[in-house]
Amino acid sequence: MRIPLIIVQLLYNIYDKNYYAIENRIFVLKDYCSRNLMRKSENFRSNCFIKMLLLMPTNSFNPIAAKRKTNNLLRRLSEVPCELSNQPSKVGVIPYEDLWAIILKYL
Repeated sequence: MRIPLIIVQLLYNIYDKNYYAIENRIFVLKDYCSRNLMRKSENFRSNCFIKMLLLMPTNSFNPIAAKRKTNNLLRRLSEVPCELSNQPSKVGVIPYEDLWAIILKYL
C-alpha cells in the first residue's frame, strides 16, 4: 500500500503546484521501487507509471515535454490491461492512463 499513498501525495502536490514536495516524493518513490519492485513482475503497470512520474522533474514539469517523453511508456502501459490482476485488491481504482491525463492537466 506504500506506492498508492506516495502517488496520492504526489497528486495533491501536483494540484497544489508544490514542485519541491513533488521532487521529494518522486525521490522517495524511486528509492522505494529500486529496493522493492522487480522489473519483470506483476507490478508492470505500476513500474511504467512510476517511470512516467520520474520523467516529470527532468522535463521541468512541462506538460507538453512530459507527454512527448512518456508516449512510449503510455503505449506500453495501455498494452497490459489493469483487469489482468490475480487479486482484486490490486486493481487500481483509477486506471493509470486516466491518472496520467489528470496529472498532465494540472502540471
